[in-house]
Formats: sequence, structure tokens, C-alpha cells
Amino acid sequence: MRPLLQLAQRRTTELSRIFMKRKRSPNGFHKRRAADAAAHSASSSVLLTIRDTLQSGDYRSALAQINQLLGETTDAAFQSRLVSLAGDCLFKQGKFAEAADTYGRAGQLTQDQPLSWFRAVIGQVRSLLKSVQVDVAQTQALAAIQIAQTIDQQYQMQLVQAEAAVAAGGQAVIPAEPPQSGTVASRLGNAFFEEGEMDTAKSLFQQAVELDSNNCQALLGLAEITLRENNPADAINYARQALVTNQFHAKSLSAWTILLAAGRKNGTNVLDSSLLNSLVQSPAPVRARAVLLLAKTLRGQNDSSWAQIANNWLHQAGSANPIIAAELRKLKSAQNRITNAPLNGRLQTAQDLLQTPDISPMEWLSATKEVVRTSLLIGQNVDIGSLIAQGVSQFGQDKQAEYTHGLALACQKASRADLAISLFQQNIATTTGEKWGKSIWALARLQAAQGDHAGAAQSYWNYSQNNSVPQRFRLYALLQWVNELITTGQPDLIAQAKPQIEAALPQITDYELLLDLARKIYFSRSRSTWRDFALQIFQQGRQMALQAFNAAGNPSVAVTILYKFCRRASNDFQDSDAVLSTWTQMTDKKKQWLWSEQQDYWYYLELVFRQYREAKRYADAEQFIIPLLNDPATPPHGYTIMGSSYALMKYRQRDLPAMFSIYEKMAQAAPTHEWTSPAYYWFALRAWNQGRADQTNAFVQKLLLALGKNCTLYWKQDFVASALCLKAGLDLSQIPVQTDISADKLQERLQVIQSDLALLNA
Repeated sequence: MRPLLQLAQRRTTELSRIFMKRKRSPNGFHKRRAADAAAHSASSSVLLTIRDTLQSGDYRSALAQINQLLGETTDAAFQSRLVSLAGDCLFKQGKFAEAADTYGRAGQLTQDQPLSWFRAVIGQVRSLLKSVQVDVAQTQALAAIQIAQTIDQQYQMQLVQAEAAVAAGGQAVIPAEPPQSGTVASRLGNAFFEEGEMDTAKSLFQQAVELDSNNCQALLGLAEITLRENNPADAINYARQALVTNQFHAKSLSAWTILLAAGRKNGTNVLDSSLLNSLVQSPAPVRARAVLLLAKTLRGQNDSSWAQIANNWLHQAGSANPIIAAELRKLKSAQNRITNAPLNGRLQTAQDLLQTPDISPMEWLSATKEVVRTSLLIGQNVDIGSLIAQGVSQFGQDKQAEYTHGLALACQKASRADLAISLFQQNIATTTGEKWGKSIWALARLQAAQGDHAGAAQSYWNYSQNNSVPQRFRLYALLQWVNELITTGQPDLIAQAKPQIEAALPQITDYELLLDLARKIYFSRSRSTWRDFALQIFQQGRQMALQAFNAAGNPSVAVTILYKFCRRASNDFQDSDAVLSTWTQMTDKKKQWLWSEQQDYWYYLELVFRQYREAKRYADAEQFIIPLLNDPATPPHGYTIMGSSYALMKYRQRDLPAMFSIYEKMAQAAPTHEWTSPAYYWFALRAWNQGRADQTNAFVQKLLLALGKNCTLYWKQDFVASALCLKAGLDLSQIPVQTDISADKLQERLQVIQSDLALLNA
């Protein structure tokens, strides 16, 4: 406890430090290191040092410091914070059961400390959930809320006593406010939500709202859960309540995204004028962030009102918040590319972005690439050397190679291979290491695309013999060299590559490198000669990957290993048994431990499902996927990944109503996810079949938006080609010459479209 004056002074100091952290760094870049937290005492300084050691991943040193200090102090509060940090070390290493015990010991040290007791409790609950002790975690959570209510009652009594003492002319000491019971309940609810325990999370969020009707985190949690439960009306109410009761301030920002998603699912226009006008209650920086969120979300829903909202804000407040202004102009530039807007307009948008104050080095490069590309396409001269000099002057000499490489790629996109080759060669002659490697690799690819296979072979060979670049890429370069030699008719030189690869194999300890190398060899032009060699390397990679999975103590690491291995086993080597065995041989407890919202987990599950689908084991496939699609814990991206694969199975079974039903739900759940692209393709075909040209074009735009900027993958190129065919009214002569999509690809996709249209009419 501390006197009123001391309390006021400390809070003023804390507020000053918060606002100081918000100041922009002198370089004006978006990505910057956060200000160091200030230490209020010697013990705080020590704790901050240990925290930094822990964050750097040096757990051994952090634990050593903690053990030493525990032996030197008898201060229970300090001991509890040290033990909690030890729990953090164990949690980050994936030792969740040990972490739960450690947090429990920290909690025993803080039983009579109303300010710090919850730190240990939330750590223990999260650890229990990670170690699949859900029932114990629920018991601890309910007990924590009771403790919070008791402490809150004691605090209120202390305030009443202090007020009475002051009213009587005396002095009073105001105690620091402990965590409110509603806050405790909402944070616990969030912990269960993150682990997919939706029923418990919902109950805790509801309890938090009962304790504090304005609790923003709880309202947002309930909005998200009810949206996943396919109850958009309640989700809208919770999201609006979060916005209104918290006066549209920063902590309620995510409510806008939920509100729009729920409105889309409910078929309701949730952005009425009164709600938008209420944004004036927000501080200007928060209002700017809300506008950016609205623009991004509405654009993802193909709602053209996003552009008006963005343009209005840019006109009224763009100069006051250059960071948000830059983000909105980047959205406009991306939209121009997707809609194939007139080149002059695209050039103007890129130039506007360049004029925005405080843009980052990467934003400058992106905008300058668009300026170079569009200028060359419309036949304007552009002084590339001068542009590079401007970038170097603004952001430093170390950016020259990066900017030279980037503008070379822009020239290549504009079909000016001569300019691109000159810039790549400039970098190759003046740089080393990674920068040299990027440019010579890009040059080799361009040479191959231009038909200069001898030049490409020489570039790949030079790369493969440079020890300053990573071994992984040198091996890949050898394989590319082999491919180019085959094309040039010099197979007698290929024998030089295999001994180098064989010599490198015993030194490789990275399962991912082995799997990638096996794939590269398997799909090289010398596949018939090296097939057995590729399979041998794959088996080595498989063994190493499964060992790494079994040794992984953290579920996020483990699931990434599984996904990367199964992707290679399924997509490249068609080893269905290898994929299925990773799931069928896993215990139920291990499966629950592995659960995660991260995308790699859902990509892995889709690969497992795919094996059942491709083997036409439809009953097993249904049994595997239906519980996942019906589970409210499945996140929107998870539903889309699984749903896309399931819809393909329904297509093959010619169950088109079921296919369209899944696609409708995908488009509502994750409208801009790349795996939602097939949904928009089929919606466009359905609209075309019904003679609705406007709707066809609208769905084509959604398809291109979902695919994103990078469409180098084969399946994405198929959908881009389909989109071009539909935009041209299925008349290939109306499609402008494309640099990335060949005439053969367009003809192939036109035939697929015609076949699918026939299926719709069947």
C-alpha cells in the first residue's frame, strides 16, 4: 500500500513511459525495436535481465540465474516472481507438466499477495491445458475466480474505510487495485479458447460479463465463439456491445472484423451510419486503425465500399497518420493489380505511395518496382540508376544490392529481359554471399526462360561451387545444372554432380534439407537415372523427420515437422501409408496435445484426410473429417483447408449440392484464404450458367483476391487461367497477351471449364 500522493506520482510516471514508447523512432520505419522497460528497483532490474535471457532462448543460463537468486533471498514476493520465470522457461521448452508444477509452487508463495497471485495461476492453467490435463485446469480456473472475488471484496472494503477516514479529517493509504474478478475470468476464458476448449471458454466469458458487463475481452470472446457456432445474430450483438461500451477505443478494435464477418454470414448490413459516425468517439490513432481494419475486411469480402472509406479517410486525415495512409495506399495498389486497372492509374497510385512520409525501405521498394514496371509497359523512359540512388540516399548504402535486384525483377515482369540481365550482372559483379546468390540464381532462371540453357548451366554451376552460400542451395544448384545440361545435350558432364551430392549427405542433419533434396532429384530431368538415389535420400529424410517429431517437446514444433514430412511423402512420393501411419499410430493423448490453431496443424490433417480420399476410402474419410467440420473449435482457416479438400471429394462423387454447401460455408468463414479459391471458381461457373455476367465477374474478382499476389504454384496458375477465361466470356481471343500464363494453359483450362459447365447442366 502507498499514500495517495505516491500513487498519483507513480501512475503519472507510468503513463509518461507508455506515451514515450509510442514515439516514432528517428528513422521513421515501421519495424523497430521496442523501448526497453524501465526498472523501478534492483530486483526489477534483475528480473528484466532474466526475462531477456529467457526470450533469447538461453534457458540454461536463465534457470541458473534463477536458482542462484532463490538461494540468496527470503522475500516471498521476489521468490514467487523468480519461480514464475522458471515456469516460463519450462513452458517455452514444451515441458508443460513440469511448468504446471512450477507455477503451482509460485502460486503457493503468493497466496497473501493480491497484486501478483494471478501471474502464477494463469501460467499454471495454460500449462495444464498444454499437457492435456483439462479437468484439472477447469478446477483451477474456477478456484481462481473465487479467489479474485474474495480479494475484490476485501479491496472494496478497504476503499470504504479509507473514504471514511478521509471524510473524518484523517489520512488514508489507498491500496493498489488487484486484478478484477471479471478480468481474471476473461483471461482464463481466453486461455481455454486458445486451446480449443470452447464450452469452458464460453462459460468463463459469460461469467466475466456477469461480473463486469463492459469486459471487452469477454465480449469479443463470446462474439467469436457464437460466430463459430453459426449464431451470427448473437455475434453481432456481442461485437457491437464491445464497441459501444468501450467507446470504440483500441481494445475493442478486433470487434470490427468479427462484426463484419457475422454480418456477412447473417446477410445483414452491419455498418449503418450511426455506427460509423460513432467512430468519432475514438482517439484519432485508433480511428485510423479502425478504418484500416474496415478497409481490409470489406475488400476481402469484395465490398466496394472499402475504397470509399479509405479515400475519405485519406482525404481527411491521411497527412496526420502516414503509417495508416501508406497501408491504405498499398491496398489500393494491390487492388489495381488484381483488377488489371489501367496502367496510368496504377502508376499514379504507386507514385502517391512513394510520396507518403515515413514509408519503410520495403514499402519504398515495392512502390518503386510498380513505378518501373508500369512505366516500361506504357513505353515511358525510366532512369533506374537514379531511382536506386534515391533509395540508397534515403535508406542507406546497404540497400543498394537489394534495390538493384528488386528493380531487375520489375524489368523482367515488364518483359525487358535486357535491362533485368544488366542489373543482375551488376549485382553479381559487386556483391558476395546471400545478395550475390539471389542475383545469380535469378539470372540463371531468366537465362533458362530466354532459351540460353548453356548460360543458365554456367550460372548454376558457379553458384554450386561458392562455399559462401548455404549448402542446401548449393545442392539445389547442382540439380538445376544437371537439368540445364540435359537440355543442352551434354549428359556426359552430369556424372560430376552425383559424387558431390553423395559426399555432402553424411554431413546433413536437417530432415527438411534431405526431403527437399530427394524431391529435387526425383523430379529432375535425370529422374530415370537417379530415381533409386532419390528414394534412398527420402528414406533417410523420413527417418530423421520422425525422430525429430518424437523428440519435439513443443506441439507447434512437432506439428510443423509432421506437416513438412507428410507434404513430401504425399505430394512427391505418393507414400500414403507413411502419412496415415503418423496419425493412426498416435495415441489419443498425443493427438490432443498436438491440437493447435496454427495453419500447419490443419494442413497436416488435410494431408491425412487426402489419403483416405485418394484411396476412395470414403467411409473412413467421412468419419475423419465430419467431426472437425462440425467442431466450433475449428478456426476459420482450419474449416477452409479441410472443407476445400472435402468439397473436392464431393465433386468426384458428383454430389454437387453438398459441394456447394461446403463452399458457401468456406466463403463465409475465410473469404480471402487462398484455399477458398475453388469456391469462387464454382460460384462463378454457376453464375455464368445462369446468365448473370455481373455476378460472374464479381466472383472472378474474389477468386483473384483470394489467390493473392504470388501465383507461381501450379494449382494457382490453373485458377488464374480459369479466371482469365471467364473474364473474357470464354473467348480466348479476348484475353490480352499474358507474360505468366501460356496459350496452352488457357486452352487447357477452357476445356476444364466447359466440362464443369456440362456437369452443372447434367
